[in-house]
Amino acid sequence: MSVTLGGNAGGNSGSTTTGQDPEFWVAKNQTRFREKPGIFSKVVKGNVPKGTVLQNLGCQSTRTPTWCEVTYRDNPQFKGWVFSSDIEPYRAATTRPTTPSNPPPSNTTAQAGDPVPGLNDLVGARAGQAEQAVIQRGYELRNSRQVADSSVTYWMERGTGNCVAIRTTEGRYGAIVYTADRDCNRR
Repeated sequence: MSVTLGGNAGGNSGSTTTGQDPEFWVAKNQTRFREKPGIFSKVVKGNVPKGTVLQNLGCQSTRTPTWCEVTYRDNPQFKGWVFSSDIEPYRAATTRPTTPSNPPPSNTTAQAGDPVPGLNDLVGARAGQAEQAVIQRGYELRNSRQVADSSVTYWMERGTGNCVAIRTTEGRYGAIVYTADRDCNRR
């Protein structure tokens, strides 16, 4: 599995950060949460079933293998480290937003974790200043939450109903990606 390291939302020293990790992982095998990176680390939660969606808190690679700190998407009180070969980027189908200059074909879908083309230029911008640009581009704030040392805000694109997650760390926008409808309080 190829893992792009980044997003150090867990604030773990030694993590490599590039801001390119997906917001969510999915367990592609049954796995276990470990207290620290490493196969000899204490198991803190066993039997995490295949298909479980996990919030990404950041990945760390001292050499090989790579370990990622995660929490359950729907129950963030459980947190631990998983081996990167047991997870893959989570992909949930939602409708990709259309723009007047470049409308997508009707069968195109956005995948959770994909970057948002209309907001890519805001990655790295100061959150307070960039928020007005997000609003002016047709997004409506729907939800927010704190995840480790980052905050995540969820925005709905008015024209399409797509949900977008924006992770802010140290006052700057990090990852800006599509996410599942339920993050915008939609079923």
